[in-house]
Amino acid sequence: MCHFITAICSSKTKLIDINLIGKTYGLEFEDCNNEHITKQLSKTEKYLWKKSKMCDCGTSLGEASFKNDKTERVQKSEIDKLKKKGWTETKITRYLADKKKSEDKVAQQNDAILNSKSNELDNYVNFIQEVIKNTDTEIFGLLLHWYSKGTESENIKLTDRKIIQSKTLTVLDLKTLEENKLLCVTK
Repeated sequence: MCHFITAICSSKTKLIDINLIGKTYGLEFEDCNNEHITKQLSKTEKYLWKKSKMCDCGTSLGEASFKNDKTERVQKSEIDKLKKKGWTETKITRYLADKKKSEDKVAQQNDAILNSKSNELDNYVNFIQEVIKNTDTEIFGLLLHWYSKGTESENIKLTDRKIIQSKTLTVLDLKTLEENKLLCVTK
């Protein structure tokens, strides 16, 4: 279905305090009642959903984790199919070289897009650091998940927690955010 971004914070923290800061960054959160997640949180944490008019597909969060590591297997399979069609080694080599040039061009275009998206990640870093500094929350975490159901009904199994201090939070932490792994930022 779609990617959605959710979050956690200290249960004592008022949502209005987070959203006052979020207004500066174009972010707004509301409570999310997903029992599958809340069972995995401590009693001092609450679960939030990042409000948006649409899904969060295309977010820069976790973009480095979505790389396809199956390219060698795909290429071998493709070569085998071409050989079965009667292609010569020379023709296959030329075809693969042309394909690589085309893929490199697309990769360059994608790099330009990713670099322009770094503003989104900078925005999140600044927002989270300000929330930690200027509210009574002791933790603010982000979670990225590919949903097949709704945000409140999806059965999500958290794979892990990565805990870092606010002052050390970087764009790279957000870029390498793994799906279903909670990134928790503390004071």
